Amino acid sequence: TTIDGHTDKVWALDLAQDGKTLVSGGADSRIVVWQDSTKEEEDAKRDAEEQNILMEQQLSNHLRHKEYKQALEIALELDKPRQALKVT
Repeated sequence: TTIDGHTDKVWALDLAQDGKTLVSGGADSRIVVWQDSTKEEEDAKRDAEEQNILMEQQLSNHLRHKEYKQALEIALELDKPRQALKVT
């Protein structure tokens, strides 16, 4: 089996003591150092989802208060054209 970073079979794997670094060696004569970025990616995804929820709430509030300019700006920023139609 090959993994990204290798063009031939992987013959050796070693996990560093920090639990986040993996080293692989393969038949392609390459040694590749891998860093686990799962937590950072999950944090970024969660932050983006939270930001999206906040913006949708702001959009709803602007529509309720008939603040159409601000609502339109947020709808377009969220890339929600149907919401933009509600503004007009």
